[in-house]
Amino acid sequence: MFGSMSSQLFTASSQSSKSYIAMLYIQGRDDFVLLAYTPGNPIAERNSPMNNPSLRGFEVIEDAKTQLESVCPQTVSCAEILVFPARDSVLKVGSINYNVPSGRRHGRISIGDEVPQNLLAPTFNVDELVGNFA
Repeated sequence: MFGSMSSQLFTASSQSSKSYIAMLYIQGRDDFVLLAYTPGNPIAERNSPMNNPSLRGFEVIEDAKTQLESVCPQTVSCAEILVFPARDSVLKVGSINYNVPSGRRHGRISIGDEVPQNLLAPTFNVDELVGNFA
């Protein structure tokens, strides 16, 4: 099923590598940026001024999640829906393949106020980027 969705998701995920980085970086969890606001948490990471409107493609991810849930309920996280096509995109353009662990669980808390101090600056050079992941 991921193979058939990869081409549809390829465009959404490749247009914004920021989605992929933000998804992995804040709080060290993988899907907080994909969570929408709730009445008790009006400013989720997705709605933070640093992420919105620059992050795109949420509707594609949500459509894929709906399709997967109909076949495999409570099995695939929204993060995996973005990570697997990102991996496939890297393979298509660079012939690099790598394993992506599956079985992630959805995050439940997304705090928009944590974005500014945790999101990588767009002005970072390679050394600064590497230092943040070391």
